[in-house]
Amino acid sequence: MWESPEWRLARVRMAQFRLWLRTSPFGNISTMIGSFVIVYVLIGVLILSMMFMLGINPTLVISVVAAPLWIGVIFLASRVARFLFGRQREPAADEHEEGGF
Repeated sequence: MWESPEWRLARVRMAQFRLWLRTSPFGNISTMIGSFVIVYVLIGVLILSMMFMLGINPTLVISVVAAPLWIGVIFLASRVARFLFGRQREPAADEHEEGGF
């Protein structure tokens, strides 16, 4: 199937962006937790701003009334963070970078 050069360039740039996001000077766990928190806050702000634009009072929606919505936001943020940053495998106990022991 033929694809346009723009789509191919977009796919290559997305792959480069995801690779750039996965390289971190911190540990894998801290990167995953940090990326989840950032994505969660961004999605939450986006939902609250959409509620303001639609004229919905977010005071009650933030409370217990909309708990299923926020649970869904948690699952969505987790999936988006895994998509962007990937689930990186921790090295096994018997694997060593330098060999030996």
